[in-house]
Formats: sequence, C-alpha cells, structure tokens
Amino acid sequence: IRSLYAGSCQLNITLPLWDGYFQHADQFFAFFLALVLLMFAKEQLLEMAGKEKNEIISYLSKAPSNLSANDLDDFCSLANHYASNTPQSFRKEFYSCLFSETDRSFSQKAYSIYQALCLPVSVQELLQANQLGGTAGVRYFIIDCRPAEQYNSKHLYTAFHLDANLLLEDPKEFAGTVDALLAAQRHAIDA
Repeated sequence: IRSLYAGSCQLNITLPLWDGYFQHADQFFAFFLALVLLMFAKEQLLEMAGKEKNEIISYLSKAPSNLSANDLDDFCSLANHYASNTPQSFRKEFYSCLFSETDRSFSQKAYSIYQALCLPVSVQELLQANQLGGTAGVRYFIIDCRPAEQYNSKHLYTAFHLDANLLLEDPKEFAGTVDALLAAQRHAIDA
C-alpha cells in the first residue's frame, strides 16, 4: 500500500490506478483496493493454508502484478462499492491513528483495530440510519459482538448477540451460532 502498487504493477496499470485513487480523494480507498485484491486471491490463499508465512506474504506482494488494464474498471468499482458501504463511524474513529503525522506511537486505538474481530459501528450511526427508514434505512443485519453483560444491559431491538470470543475459543460453536443467525435473518426477510 505504501507505494500504491507501483512496485508490483506495470506503468500502464499503475498510472490509471493512481488516477482513480487520487480522484477519490480518500485515504481509506487504498484499503478497499487491498480488500478487492484479497478477494481476487481468496481461492489461492485458501489453498496456501499450510504454507509458510513468508511464501504467503510473497504471493500477496505479487498479487497486484496480476492486474491487467481490462481489470481496472471492475477493480476500482468493487473497491468503491465497499468504500461506500463501510460505516462512516469507522473512518471517523480510526482516521487519526491510521493517518496522523503527529502521533506515531502504537496507540490503544490502533491496537483495537489490530485485535478487532468485526467492524465497529457507532450507535449514533445505526440510529441515524434507522431513522431514515425505507430503503435508505438500516438494510443490514446487526450482530452485537459486545460482551453479554453489555448486550443484556442495552441493545438495539433489531440486534442479535454473538459472542465474538467463540471464534477463538470454539470455532465450531461459533459457526453454528452464525448459521442460526443467518437462518433468523432469512426468516425475518421472508416475513
């Protein structure tokens, strides 16, 4: 990300990619471009599950070199899709620790990003989106991953609780819980 793919892409790919990045005028857009690269590489990464860490890093470092001029429109469109559907509260909350020149220390906030199992969204943003109503309102499934005590204390009536620690402690139970939540979501959509 530091070189905006100049180190691994041909010039005929790099320049249009940079044009798209700078036209967006959004520092976070580089992360969404990286997300799309990961999505493109998903199958290969899954096949590399037993490989050495350095081999996986090497593969990911070379992944942008697979982009062709014909891929750029789709590549940037997908990145833009994820950028526009990412909660704004995430950007506001973590902008300073990701892009601030004044604080180079590894702050507690930056550490919380590193340790996050899910994307934090502010309650204010959820409530504001819910108040919009109609198709512009909350069009996503709210899974509250806070500790059970906090969830039981107060939560949105549309939220479902999921103990994120299960992902680490008991992945099979976590998968079962996620399946149950998805079934509840399908039932709610059908109703």
